[in-house]
Amino acid sequence: MDGYFAKPLDPRSFLAAIESRALPTETVSGRLDAAKAESSLDEAALLARFDGNRKLLESLARTFREDCPKMMARIRKSLQTRDTQGLAEAAHALKGSVGNFGASSAFDSARKIEMTARQGTLDGAWEMYAALEDDIARLLPGLEKLSDGKRAPGQRTRSLATPRRKR
Repeated sequence: MDGYFAKPLDPRSFLAAIESRALPTETVSGRLDAAKAESSLDEAALLARFDGNRKLLESLARTFREDCPKMMARIRKSLQTRDTQGLAEAAHALKGSVGNFGASSAFDSARKIEMTARQGTLDGAWEMYAALEDDIARLLPGLEKLSDGKRAPGQRTRSLATPRRKR
């Protein structure tokens, strides 16, 4: 691949890059910016971020809800054992996972913990962890609602504007 993608991946940008390489005669356009919901999830923006693919969004939300307690436990254990490398890795993993849902205070909190740990210090890390816990507590109910898989009657899983790829 002749390109670079920073995490968290924007599915639309990723798909556009793949399609532009696979179908060089077609023009790929119309990238959406990442959702910028700070305290609550904007379902419409998230759905647009995932190119109308509700199944993918629901699957990622469900997976995150299942994995989040384990990731938080890894962060907590690294703090307790004063393992800065383990803390940086655990915070990085959580940051990447939460970043799939757009910019949020949970993403920022995980990033701050990661940066602090990468500097080899734990100064203020417990306070940052407490803030991260609060941010995750605000994020999870919205993800729970998304991952329930409930749609309005007649609502499609993919947007009509999104053409299906030929196989």
